[in-house]
Amino acid sequence: MSKIIIDARESGTSTGRYIDKLIEHLAKLPSDHNFTILTKEHRLAYIKKIAPKFKVLDCPFDEFSLSEQLDVLKQLKDLNPDLVHFGMVQQPILYRGKVVTTMHDLTTVRFRNPSKNWLIFTFKREV
Repeated sequence: MSKIIIDARESGTSTGRYIDKLIEHLAKLPSDHNFTILTKEHRLAYIKKIAPKFKVLDCPFDEFSLSEQLDVLKQLKDLNPDLVHFGMVQQPILYRGKVVTTMHDLTTVRFRNPSKNWLIFTFKREV
């Protein structure tokens, strides 16, 4: 039985619709895997509603932030998953476990986002 984590911090956004639907449909399938969903506090009830068998945890760390790099990394290490699915490219760059990353488009490769932490955004773009 594998421990699978799904990073759903973008749940409820336009990009997050993909991850919401993925969770909703995975929850309907028979599975021997243990799923844990990481999401922000305002989405906890929604995720629990669409995936009542999944463990749902608060992950209040903003994308492209230092806390994403440190605190999400710590949360993942503490959970010790077999696989993490990041539904976006924003993720701890030092995480070395098995991952699946969904890249919706190449905007972050081509354009700089001035509303994000410029140092982390630039570093992640180059890595």
